[in-house]
Amino acid sequence: MRLPRGGEQGTARVRLRVSAQGQLTAAAISKSSGSSILDRAALQAAQKARYPRASMALAPGNYAFEFSPRFTNWNKRPGAPLRGAA
Repeated sequence: MRLPRGGEQGTARVRLRVSAQGQLTAAAISKSSGSSILDRAALQAAQKARYPRASMALAPGNYAFEFSPRFTNWNKRPGAPLRGAA
């Protein structure tokens, strides 16, 4: 995922509950990245995402999932100068 402003890097684990109709019913951090900025960005990503309807073969109800967005700074390579650095 794109790194939020602030330059922090890390991985958060987000627990989701999604209805059979594809509606997000709950989202929470199940394992913090150690950064409130990244945790908040992970929750925002979960809230903005679109979820598909469940297959008709599944029982109606809510389904639980977890995902772990990893925020990285692609511009920061070992030995490479930072953007804007002279």
